[in-house]
Amino acid sequence: VNTTGEVIDETLTIAGSAGDGVAVQFDTTARVTRFEALDAELNLLGQTITGNFSFDSVSSPADPDIDGSVRIAVTGAGLFLGDDGGTPDDITDDTGVRITDAEGALLVLGTGLAGEISGDVQLAVPDVEFTGSFTVAVNTIAAPVNESFTVGSETIALDLPGGPFLCVKGDNVTLDVLGQSLSGDFAIERM
Repeated sequence: VNTTGEVIDETLTIAGSAGDGVAVQFDTTARVTRFEALDAELNLLGQTITGNFSFDSVSSPADPDIDGSVRIAVTGAGLFLGDDGGTPDDITDDTGVRITDAEGALLVLGTGLAGEISGDVQLAVPDVEFTGSFTVAVNTIAAPVNESFTVGSETIALDLPGGPFLCVKGDNVTLDVLGQSLSGDFAIERM
């Protein structure tokens, strides 16, 4: 975000980081309210989230319903929470929750929020394995939402009916416990 009215070309260093720093460049003096982090990796407390992220703020005094809204989108995201067994490149010995191929969009308005995120989930703990492709959709706004979000060169459509509602869908879900298996597709919706 650049609201200074000046061209900016700086590198931010983060205390305690071994990285090269983060380049911050705005080649224009125009007001910029959009930020993207492509092929980003955030390490916090031994856990890592990766992916492509986009954040922007909408300024539209003529339309008070969307003025000041925040839009967030993600593609190609991954997250692992747990113990990698000391071998980060070998997932066969991991214990925890892994989310891969996550994609989604979130619109936050003064009147509520609407969003949808999907991804593949794998839970691995001793004698239990849980896998599947999941989608979570929510709309607390009475009106339908039909918005397009851009992350890098990809466009994500957020097309939801009016709310309020919450929906969780699982496809190709498998639960293995002590050698017993249960699998199928499901959807749970609260209106």
